[in-house]
Amino acid sequence: MDTFIFLGFAVAYLALLIWGISLVVARRRAVVSDLALLVVLGLVYDNTVIGLGTMIGEGAALEGLNSARYWMHALLTPLLVLVAWHVLIRAPASAGRAPHGQQCWRSA
Repeated sequence: MDTFIFLGFAVAYLALLIWGISLVVARRRAVVSDLALLVVLGLVYDNTVIGLGTMIGEGAALEGLNSARYWMHALLTPLLVLVAWHVLIRAPASAGRAPHGQQCWRSA
């Protein structure tokens, strides 16, 4: 049952990734918040490996795939800080420049 759930998540994340890439292509330029697409790519890989883990079976192959999952989490997840910063800066009414917005940013 878990296999189908994780593979379903992988398909949903893949659809989001394709949609996000199409938006970047239509805009014809990349912005900092587009780094979230790299995180979504990691989620596609992550859920695919988890979903197919029982079919792959224990061994060196699954260990290598899980090692890649670990490094993707370690390297891609911190990009969400840059995405959050970019979203805050682009927020209307200069929310990023308000005292409470600055306090939130300092506490992150």
